[in-house]
Amino acid sequence: MKNHLIILICLLFNIAVGFSQNLKGNVFELHNGEHKMPIPGANVYWLNADKGTVSKADGTFEIAAPDTFPATLMVSFVGYKTDSIV
Repeated sequence: MKNHLIILICLLFNIAVGFSQNLKGNVFELHNGEHKMPIPGANVYWLNADKGTVSKADGTFEIAAPDTFPATLMVSFVGYKTDSIV
């Protein structure tokens, strides 16, 4: 079982008048401070909310912004430690 951390990068809010806000990012493995392979199929979701998604084959994801702030974004994948970012 791997105990590496799942890392989120490139978190960007896309804000446009008249459109919903979305958060985009990447999920990848970080080992000994080095960027490793993207993690496809990782669960990405807001803590205590019903919004979630799964990372694509290249590790990218897009999720609707939370209804309340501050919010905690969680990332989990079998065999890895769950990671979060506020």
